[in-house]
Amino acid sequence: MNTKLLVSLGSTLAATRLAQSISHLEADDILGLVGLARRRNHLIENLALVGLGALAGAGAALLFAPASGSETRERMAYELGRVKERTVDALKDAKRQAPQMLQHMKDNISKNEVSSSYNT
Repeated sequence: MNTKLLVSLGSTLAATRLAQSISHLEADDILGLVGLARRRNHLIENLALVGLGALAGAGAALLFAPASGSETRERMAYELGRVKERTVDALKDAKRQAPQMLQHMKDNISKNEVSSSYNT
């Protein structure tokens, strides 16, 4: 009778420990056991990796460039100046066209309101 009690007590303790260990499992743990995983959105991580790759590529290109350092710096300054000029020009164009675009959007909205009032 003593052995039955000990076996019963041991079974109860084992079941309790098993229940405790199972209660801490999450769906990702179980999926991982069978080689599966939930879908995750890795967009930000992928964009960061692409950015790091671009920086590494740009650094390698500068290191292995056939031109001297001063020539490379002059060329980079010239290209950055051109990019700055194009950006300033694009911003000026957008600022000049903004009132016309706003008026066009207002006209479209008012036309949609008038046509929707006839449909009801």
